[in-house]
Amino acid sequence: MINEVEIKGKNLEEALTIAQKELKTTKENISYEIIEETNKTLFSILAPKYVIIKAKAIDNSKIEKQNNDLKINRKVEFNDLEKEEIKKISIDFLNSLFSSLKIEYNYTIDFNENMLKIEIKSKDAKILIGYRGEVLDALQSILTLVINNKMNSNIKIQLDIENYREKRKKILVDLANKVAQSVIRTGKSITLEPMVAYERKIIHLTLQENDKIETLSVGEEPYRKVVVKLK
Repeated sequence: MINEVEIKGKNLEEALTIAQKELKTTKENISYEIIEETNKTLFSILAPKYVIIKAKAIDNSKIEKQNNDLKINRKVEFNDLEKEEIKKISIDFLNSLFSSLKIEYNYTIDFNENMLKIEIKSKDAKILIGYRGEVLDALQSILTLVINNKMNSNIKIQLDIENYREKRKKILVDLANKVAQSVIRTGKSITLEPMVAYERKIIHLTLQENDKIETLSVGEEPYRKVVVKLK
């Protein structure tokens, strides 16, 4: 199996794409060094710009084992005292953030087993949700990181604003069913617009019992899409 190659491309992106195919791996699993690179000049038409890299596949087995070991050692279950501490960390963070943004809000916060659920209501909900929930997802990711670092935990958090996630889920379920009907009627596959992982999961789960349809995800983040097609 090839684990190191020397590649020439018009630019770094092209060279990495070629290396990915040669090494039969993903770009995330490639380490590289630039051996030679031309700069664009007045004579670039006669001597086009190019880059040469030496690339090799990374053995992620040890890294994955270390990450798994870390996950094993991080708490996933919490007693009542720890839950109250997690709630305090969450609200302190949100109060500090929204205060600096001059955003007024109300909230409910509680645990569902070992998942922390926070529901926010605010007249500035559109700003906090963002286009297709991008800001909301970012807030949830940052809050999760803050808590897990402070508590050495692997806590799962669901942050929602004005019940956006449930509304969005209904939209996606309706979309999945309409697209499936169209695919069955026309026989033509349909590729949906890029979605984040949990939205793609909703599409997959909605159509998994349909015996005429199958779904798959294609592309790379953040442009990964769901394809709906006939079985």
